[in-house]
Amino acid sequence: MRLISTDTMRALERAAVENGISEIQLMGEAGSGAAQIIAEWSCNTLPEIHRRKFKIVCGRGNNGGDGLKVAQDLINKFNLDCEVFMMAPVEKMSETSQYYSKGLPLHPISEFSITRGDVIIDALLGTGLNGPLKDNFRQIIEVINHSKAPVVSLDCPSGLSGDSGLADPTAVIASFTITFGYPKIGLAIADASKYTGPIRVVPISIPMPDCVGPELITIQDCATFLSPLDHCAHKNSRPRVAVIGGSIQYPGAPQLSAIAALRAGAGLVRLLLPENAPVKTPLAIIPRFTGNNFMETEELMYNSDIAVIGPGWSNGNIEVLQKLINGDKTVVIDADALNLIARNPEIIQRSGSAPLIMTPHPGELTRLQQAFSLPQTISRIEAAQQMASYCNAIVVLKGARTVIAAPDGLTAFNGSGSPALATAGSGDVLAGVIAATAGKQRGQKLFNAVCTAVFLHGLAGELHPDAERSVIADDLPLLVAKALKTIMPRA
Repeated sequence: MRLISTDTMRALERAAVENGISEIQLMGEAGSGAAQIIAEWSCNTLPEIHRRKFKIVCGRGNNGGDGLKVAQDLINKFNLDCEVFMMAPVEKMSETSQYYSKGLPLHPISEFSITRGDVIIDALLGTGLNGPLKDNFRQIIEVINHSKAPVVSLDCPSGLSGDSGLADPTAVIASFTITFGYPKIGLAIADASKYTGPIRVVPISIPMPDCVGPELITIQDCATFLSPLDHCAHKNSRPRVAVIGGSIQYPGAPQLSAIAALRAGAGLVRLLLPENAPVKTPLAIIPRFTGNNFMETEELMYNSDIAVIGPGWSNGNIEVLQKLINGDKTVVIDADALNLIARNPEIIQRSGSAPLIMTPHPGELTRLQQAFSLPQTISRIEAAQQMASYCNAIVVLKGARTVIAAPDGLTAFNGSGSPALATAGSGDVLAGVIAATAGKQRGQKLFNAVCTAVFLHGLAGELHPDAERSVIADDLPLLVAKALKTIMPRA
């Protein structure tokens, strides 16, 4: 979904009103959509002890009006206990906002406090930040941030610029952010990932923007890309994945990739491991053992659509990697295979037709930049674009707001995710999900497949039923399956 500026958003809203869509309808769509997401999110992810009451803090602008409509729906549609705290008397708000204040339990902001079991909804400023926060807003935000309560921000965490992504030192730190119409560019760049959490987008009745630029991957994008399995599907009609990696020291990494590929939709997974590596995988995975030569790899690839190479591959073979890169099958290059390229950068000058997908974390990216003599003092999005162009590969630059870049300039930020994914083996799982999702795709669909895989992996982290810090990589493949089901009933 296209990332836009706040000025573009205002222009789209004006165009909608000029075409007969009322401001009341636009605010109603935004608030109702947000309330639906909040009700589902709180029920699915928060124990009852942490969702006893919803407290909405409203500024006097339209973001406050969105909060009023959210309150109406939480009370009337979802029968949730809700209170609204106003930064200014409702009479000082726009007529549209006043329309959605009727019948609500309104309190002055001076009565606002937070107790155990409260969920906070931030409708203070949204994208309406102009300059430093005023002291009265700063005081309320400090109370919110210090409470450790779950927080949902509407449109944009208050104190974060919707255009630059730069934050006031006292900006709201949201558990997740619900934005309206189209995501704002400031939600994806600069400081944003520290404040927004995962991002959800509520469609409203505005025109499509005609601007160009990076996108934010959303649930809506993934639902468009994914489709139900054909009733006549068989294992060979689904992606056939080869996983190459592992070592005596790190036997688990490629097995995580293989299990994740199965859970993400692969019909068949073959796992090539070094001799004597212990195997603890489902029976559906076909393990093979190798002395690390290309003949065994070539046989494996003959009946595969895509390969993952690198997880746990501490003694990787440069000949195997080079021949895969110069082959005709899609290759996901991960972990130790990226480090092997950094030590031997000449192998990326390739002649094969294989689409490449590279999945570096920031440290691996730095080593690649050094190997290719590329500048390092640039933004994450510029670094990913530059690496994609240099290597003629789709680059997945992992992090709190993962960047996906293609050689032709297409770029996207991931809208899902959770700090639960900051655990050893999480990247191995991602590599397997990418392989299963992208296995039979080429061209534009390959880029869309990679974006979908990254979103699924992030959503898996969000869906863990227990504490974020308790997640281990072994939990993630089943959560990927749950993420698929969340996006599409027959995914």
